[in-house]
Amino acid sequence: MLTLNDLSQNIKDSFDAIEIILVFIFVLFDIRYPKIVKDINADIPIAERIIARKQHHEKLIHSFLINSLPLIFINGFILYLLLPLVVQVFLTSKLDLWNFDFLRTSLILVFIFIFIFFTWSLYLGIKYLGKIRECK
Repeated sequence: MLTLNDLSQNIKDSFDAIEIILVFIFVLFDIRYPKIVKDINADIPIAERIIARKQHHEKLIHSFLINSLPLIFINGFILYLLLPLVVQVFLTSKLDLWNFDFLRTSLILVFIFIFIFFTWSLYLGIKYLGKIRECK
């Protein structure tokens, strides 16, 4: 079992290792989000316009692979990396609303934010797939 000092050092090491990745994730999400929403909300050409509909379908697939899928994988991977440490924090910590450990609380907040980004990315990916299926 880890001591509290070992746990704190593990959290610091984890933050050092993933801080650049976290910035990358948030910037990437910010850059790709408008494109994803634009593609999901775009009108599908009518069925009689076969060539335009096929081109739109291919554009959606390409955009899904370039814009949405990387966000899902990166956010999921970071969640996977942080999960064991978050579980250790929950197992070794007690809830204290005033005298809390800032480092451990920060880890939990970062994990929650990444979980939200992952969930939202997954939701958008599912909507993308639905739009692709609808366009076929």
